[in-house]
Amino acid sequence: MSAKVIGWIAAGVTLAAAVGGLIWYLKRREAKGSGGRVTPGPAPSGPPRAPTSDEPKQAPKHPPTFHFMGRDVAHLEPELVAILDEAYDSGWPPEESSLDQLETDDVIVFAVESTPVGPYEKSVQELVSAQVLSVEKTVIRARVTGSVRHSEHFGTTAGHGLRVGTAVEVPRSSVLVGGRRKKAEGYDSRGKAAATFKPSSDTKQTYSVKPGTPYDLRLPYTTPDLEWYVDNAKVKVVHVGDDSLMHQILFTEDSLRGAVSVRLLDNDPKLGNVLVGRWDFKLGD
Repeated sequence: MSAKVIGWIAAGVTLAAAVGGLIWYLKRREAKGSGGRVTPGPAPSGPPRAPTSDEPKQAPKHPPTFHFMGRDVAHLEPELVAILDEAYDSGWPPEESSLDQLETDDVIVFAVESTPVGPYEKSVQELVSAQVLSVEKTVIRARVTGSVRHSEHFGTTAGHGLRVGTAVEVPRSSVLVGGRRKKAEGYDSRGKAAATFKPSSDTKQTYSVKPGTPYDLRLPYTTPDLEWYVDNAKVKVVHVGDDSLMHQILFTEDSLRGAVSVRLLDNDPKLGNVLVGRWDFKLGD
């Protein structure tokens, strides 16, 4: 293995340590001019409630878009180059042969730039981290992780539209860093939660979620006898960790897409299965 390959893999350890809280300093540029798995189980003794659908959303007039940046430092904001140099030294950019060594669940970093549109006349560059899904001949398929700061338009600055959980096909020539994810367990070990959901049994809402992305479920209360159940055996849910009333979960990539409900029961020795909450989801890519 070449010294360059060793370098980027070593840098990947540093990268993985930052995944989940990865917020890079951004340079706004002036306008260019144009755990355990949840298993299926018994239904609660209470009557079931029909899941509700997401409210239809009006398409934005000027949806945010972006383009991938390459590795040419002349086209990257100097601040981003400085961050990469400080964090990864000679470990970036990776050689083509090292990209072939990437595996599922490894992490990559790439840069995007938002596209000015309508009244949003300024562009912004951002470094984004993503978890590898597969390595292809010309692209790396991955899912955005960590924190993303400039998804949406703000003021006169155009957003790029990438959000945590978004599946992307990153050109190999745009991958700036790659490496192994640091092995960790417990709450936030797979990154910060993309959203926090109260029980659908209270809110009457169905939540749109993506696989491989951590979410927090807010419990109304907790006891030592809680049991989780999912209503579809083809959907796999992993418990990432707990923090007080927050239970963090993620859906695995091989889960069946579509509607699914997750129930939390309190296995009370006297009352039997008591419904603590039900969360209705729509799992999509």
